Amino acid sequence: MVSLTVLGVVACAALFAPLISPYDPLAVDPANQFAYPDAQHLLGTDLFGRDVFSRVLYGSRVSLSVGFLAVLIACVPGVALGLAAGYFRGRLGAVIMRLMDMVLAFPGILLSLSIVAMLGPGLVNVILAVGIAGIPNYTRVVRGQVLTVRKALYVRAAYSLGIGHWRIISRHIFPNVLGSIIVLMTTDVAWCILSASSLSFLGLGVQPPTPDWGVILSEGRSYMYQAPWITVGPGLIFMATILAINLLGDSLRDTADPRLRT
Repeated sequence: MVSLTVLGVVACAALFAPLISPYDPLAVDPANQFAYPDAQHLLGTDLFGRDVFSRVLYGSRVSLSVGFLAVLIACVPGVALGLAAGYFRGRLGAVIMRLMDMVLAFPGILLSLSIVAMLGPGLVNVILAVGIAGIPNYTRVVRGQVLTVRKALYVRAAYSLGIGHWRIISRHIFPNVLGSIIVLMTTDVAWCILSASSLSFLGLGVQPPTPDWGVILSEGRSYMYQAPWITVGPGLIFMATILAINLLGDSLRDTADPRLRT
């Protein structure tokens, strides 16, 4: 419930950012450069006099959008490949899993960096890079679940009655692995947000002056001693969001797995 509350607050802040934000996140005000946090600027201002709180609000819209879109890009082909590899097995399953093993040979963030380096920096390319890097996780998880479910008696009964493969997969197997997919998607959102923000922090993701959590942290790292509020405030919000998503994913996993209910 605590995780849901935190995520609800962040989601509402992102959704209603234009109404909540006290300032334009791109408005430059040199007279208020490095202003301390106060009633007018809750998280202070940065090098250009921009309100950090307003930039964090608008940055949450970018970061959450990247996270959810990247998860969809990873989930759809990953689930399809996992269903095919687990149900048909044989040569098709072997080829799919060897391709996934090749992708998994590279750490996720390194693979994302390589893809962005080829496509170039930008919001769309970051979403594609992070999403592609996450495909193997869904393929392996779904394949393992399908290998277990396909041995069930109701699946064998459906096959003996001459029901087609597509109907068996869609009506009997997929609904029984959907719970694991939802749990994985929940935890994967945090990884996608973290990876996308890391790319932006390195200058390969969302480009300034667009407000993004990674961009905000990158801009503030050079002024940690002079104006630590530029990094500390957004960093704490970023940490709380990632922690809430991970805790929610763990709770969903515990709920979905009867063996963990103690």
